[in-house]
Amino acid sequence: MKKILTLLATAMIALNAFAVDYYKDCVNALTKGNLAKTNQILSKWEKTGKNDINFYITSSNYNFFLARENIKKDEIVSITQLDGTKEVFKADIPDPLLIKKSLGYLDKALEINPDRLDIYTGAHDIMLETYLFEELAESSVKMINRSKENDNKWLWEEGPYENEVDDLLTELEKVVMGLLEFDKVTLAQAKKVVDAEYEAYPNYVYSEYHKGYYHYRNNEPKAAIAVLEKSYKREQGDYMIPMVLSIVYEEQLKDNKQAIFWAKKLLNYDDPKLKDYANNRLAKLRAK
Repeated sequence: MKKILTLLATAMIALNAFAVDYYKDCVNALTKGNLAKTNQILSKWEKTGKNDINFYITSSNYNFFLARENIKKDEIVSITQLDGTKEVFKADIPDPLLIKKSLGYLDKALEINPDRLDIYTGAHDIMLETYLFEELAESSVKMINRSKENDNKWLWEEGPYENEVDDLLTELEKVVMGLLEFDKVTLAQAKKVVDAEYEAYPNYVYSEYHKGYYHYRNNEPKAAIAVLEKSYKREQGDYMIPMVLSIVYEEQLKDNKQAIFWAKKLLNYDDPKLKDYANNRLAKLRAK
């Protein structure tokens, strides 16, 4: 039961004592995997009629875990591609109706507090697991737009996030790389998120890396290089920039000299495993 979302794990904001008992009982039942008891507690909690953010979060987790116990075989998944056509395939996924209920409860929680970044995080975890890539892109863009309104003053169950914009970009890292690494059929959804992120945060390494990596995955090497080299010129802190540049030059431009040039940059980072990777890559490139 590792994936008790961060929402569930620590959602302990100020509640009246009556509601706290329901919440604690639900957490205990869910932690033990007792969904029947969780449902009984939620039914009693719901009858109090309180518009309680923790009720919605807990109800979401209950429906999510229930969905995972009811896997539907050969469900149709449809993804809109960059050219507007639909890629359709079958997959075994948690019960779609229960997943819809789970996400609906998180929407209600965000209506109460739209600055809870952890709720977005929980929703995105569910969407990634259940192939809801279009919903994931839409939610991520909504989150980026909210960051402009709240100036990245994000909250979680115990108070404010400490790193503000960096916490937002860390969440977007999970979303963007999940979309880019899944398959090329999800590039259209990745583009929506990458474009919104880059427009909002053009001079951050995360957003530049995502933009460049998107262009690489979409076989646009010149566009990838333009973004990534500009980022590296300004800041050399992220080893992923020279790593991807080396790959782009080798794979897509067949420029071994530049591939070696950027692979050498990886030797400047104080990470033994990264140095081993760089040396192995350099040996491979020089052997060509």
